[in-house]
Amino acid sequence: MEETRGGALKEFGGIGATIPRHEDPALVRGRERFAGDLAEPGQLSMAVLRSYSAHGTLGSIDADAARALPGVAAVLTAADLITQLGSVPLIPPRLSGDDASEPWLQPVLAHEKVRYVGEPIAIVVARDRYTAEDALEQIFVDIAPLSPLIDPVAALDADPLFSSGNLVRTMDSSYGDTHGAFASADVVVEKKLTINAHTAMPMETRGLVAIPGIDGSLTICGATKVPHWNRSTLARLLGVPEDRIRMLETAVGGGFGVRGEFYPEDFLVAWAANTVGQPVSWIEDRREHFLATNHARNQIHFASLAGNKDGLILGLRSEFWANLGAYVRTNGLRVPEVTVSILPGPYNIPNYQGIARCVVTNRTPAGTYRAPGRVESCFVRETLIEMFAERIGADPLEVRKLNLVGPSEMPYQRILQGTGKPALLEEADYPGILTRAHAAFDSQAATSRAPGRSATGIGAFLERSTLGPFEWGEIGMTPDGKVSVRSGGSSVGQGIRTVLAQIVAGCLEVPSSDVTVELLDTDLVPQGIGSFGSRSTIAAGSAVHLASLRFINEAKRIASELLEASPEDLVSRNGGIEITGVSDQRVEFSTIAGIYLEEDPSRSTMRFDATFETSSVTYDFGAHFADVVVDDETGEVTLQKLLLAFDVGRAVNPMLVEGQMLGGAVQGIGGALLEQLRFDVEGNPLTTSFMDYLIPTLHEVPDMQALLIEDRSSGSNPLGVRGVGEGGITGVPAAIANAVNRAIGRAGAIDSLPITPEDVLRALSEGSTAENLS
Repeated sequence: MEETRGGALKEFGGIGATIPRHEDPALVRGRERFAGDLAEPGQLSMAVLRSYSAHGTLGSIDADAARALPGVAAVLTAADLITQLGSVPLIPPRLSGDDASEPWLQPVLAHEKVRYVGEPIAIVVARDRYTAEDALEQIFVDIAPLSPLIDPVAALDADPLFSSGNLVRTMDSSYGDTHGAFASADVVVEKKLTINAHTAMPMETRGLVAIPGIDGSLTICGATKVPHWNRSTLARLLGVPEDRIRMLETAVGGGFGVRGEFYPEDFLVAWAANTVGQPVSWIEDRREHFLATNHARNQIHFASLAGNKDGLILGLRSEFWANLGAYVRTNGLRVPEVTVSILPGPYNIPNYQGIARCVVTNRTPAGTYRAPGRVESCFVRETLIEMFAERIGADPLEVRKLNLVGPSEMPYQRILQGTGKPALLEEADYPGILTRAHAAFDSQAATSRAPGRSATGIGAFLERSTLGPFEWGEIGMTPDGKVSVRSGGSSVGQGIRTVLAQIVAGCLEVPSSDVTVELLDTDLVPQGIGSFGSRSTIAAGSAVHLASLRFINEAKRIASELLEASPEDLVSRNGGIEITGVSDQRVEFSTIAGIYLEEDPSRSTMRFDATFETSSVTYDFGAHFADVVVDDETGEVTLQKLLLAFDVGRAVNPMLVEGQMLGGAVQGIGGALLEQLRFDVEGNPLTTSFMDYLIPTLHEVPDMQALLIEDRSSGSNPLGVRGVGEGGITGVPAAIANAVNRAIGRAGAIDSLPITPEDVLRALSEGSTAENLS
């Protein structure tokens, strides 16, 4: 290793300078343009050699030819990791994992075996991206093939992929007496339902720049979603103190659950920079995104519902297989955990049992994607409700209204055995919201009407938000009246910087243009949980709101001396403090900030921080309606319109909320009709570009309307808001599927997502065959 590292230092100019712990111009440039086809001067590029086999024993790795290429600084494998660190680090779980999941955790580089196509085997560090890619072609790897496992349902009986077997965990969440409910029911419907794998496709793929300092520090540009957790994880895997690592957030656009988790590349780019002693960048190309970024959604349910002829649902149960892919990643177990806990949804179903079999296969590892577990459970539950309503000859809308948790039952709580966690539903009128949504949908005109069979469908659901345990926020003001805001939340395309500025400006009653929300820097933000699960506005927004109140209290203390009044007689108004009822007796915040700084010359800004703490998870109601047309001859499904109703509590910025809803709906359309990650029987991915993997375009997007329900503010936070980042997607696939089923004329005719023209033609053919036989 020393020889390789020394050669790199000799050719490329030595160890990088110490990175100042402030806004160094190079870091500013790194934030603005931290990636590209060519590295910045003095910055090297990393490329990743990935497995071409879905399952095999890893033999020799011959990298001599690659190392000899001009411009190559280093070629590193698991053997180098063992030499440097003593072992190959495993990436720990962030959510829902425990020590029992350790046998299935992913190594940062393949060691002894490969378990999916795309698994990292080695890295090349070179003067530019092109040289690094050329060097990959000069590395020769010997992989002895082993039989791949692709079907999750077959996992329990298949040869084990790990010494601990293929079953990672069984989750059993239940309440009531499902056996008795099904035995006494008038009607039982059952169905095998499949949600095939797809994932988020952000315009900006993943990317990082690691900048080593001569003092042993390491700065990472490109951190997002959960920078503090990623920092602590990277420090632990590298074996360095956490305070030696600095994470800098960059404005990189949408995350949708997949961006910002800790992947092998998050470790590899930092390790490479430390090894060669120079800045190293890595930018994922689109093919790598298909192979390496978390896949999602793949579940196979064997589900059933029991009820009476009067439309009352008595019980629900589902045993399902959750495909974790080749390893348990940072949040892979969270998806089946959420699915099994939220399957009853917004309905007062007295008896329930959900069993999740969490298994590994030789496919890309899985994780969360927008509304994880909720999209899947909604499709299953809403399909069964439609089948039940058809069986008893009832209107599906009225069956839903009958079984929704009613206002008189609020607050409503169910405790699931197995998880032991209470699901508390805040006061709301679910049947009333559903009625309003239906009326709005009926009055919404479609822009055009395609020829064919037309029908409408519904998807009612619960969403989760307010994930704790805390979030940190800080505001500061300088004597010129300019306000800076920091928080532990991360900007992942959801508009958090706009919303936080609006919250602080509203609290201080200053122009939003005077408020700047800084990108996250772990040197300046001491703690934070991050942005996921629709928590940003609730958690980070509440934190900066509380920090603003602390600022106002201190401003009152200073103003009380200037105005010769008790702080209790003062009020904050229009960017200053004034005596209650005497508006001309006031002091501007900017003046107060100047006095505050004079009290302690070491201060440069009047700053106050606060921590918003919560242990609750809130559940918010929504209902989506879809209008479709089905072509009998081609099986094509044309969406005519969508109605997206969601209980937002209070919309801080209605335009942003509507944007979140509509954007989520487009992703829901993709999952319902277009997007699927396919593999052949050998585990080779068949979708590695947008030539193979279809995503919605404007042609597939219908007229859409977001109906924001603001009847009741949430009691879970001081702002009264609810999380809305996922409220636009959850019910869309279910609503589209149910609409297609009604157009076909048979509930449950569509049993898998996405709905392909072949699926529709098959269902139409089966319906015709059944009619002829009758």
